[in-house]
Amino acid sequence: MAPRKFIAFTPRRTVLFIGGVALLVILGYSAYAALPLIQGPSLTATATIDTDAVLISGMTRRVAFLEVNGAPVPLQEDGSFLAERAYPPGYTAITVTARDRFGKGVTKKLSLLSPKQEHPPTTKVETPIN
Repeated sequence: MAPRKFIAFTPRRTVLFIGGVALLVILGYSAYAALPLIQGPSLTATATIDTDAVLISGMTRRVAFLEVNGAPVPLQEDGSFLAERAYPPGYTAITVTARDRFGKGVTKKLSLLSPKQEHPPTTKVETPIN
C-alpha cells in the first residue's frame, strides 16, 4: 500500500478555505432571507353566508394590501382578516386580492349561492271608511 500524502495547510490554503466557507455561509443565508420575497404573498379565503350578510374571512402571509371586490380590508397583526358585505340573493362572485409591498399579488375568486330570503307574511289591516 502506498503511503498517504499529507496535505499541508499553508497560510494561503487556510485563507482560501476560510474564504470559501464564509462565501458559502453568506450565499446560503442570502437565499434563506430572500425566499419569502421570491415566494410572494399567500392568501387563504372563505365566504360564509350569515342571516343578513356574507362574512369573508381568511389568513394572509407577507401581505401589505388586501381588497375584497376592490374595497380595502384591514389586516390584523397575525395576518387574519374579516370583512362583512351585503349581497343580493342568488349567485355572487367575490374577488379577494392580496399584494405585498413590492406589488406582487395573488387573487382568489370565491363563488356562492345565497338563498332567497323569505319574509314573514304581513297582515294587512283595513279600516272601514265611514
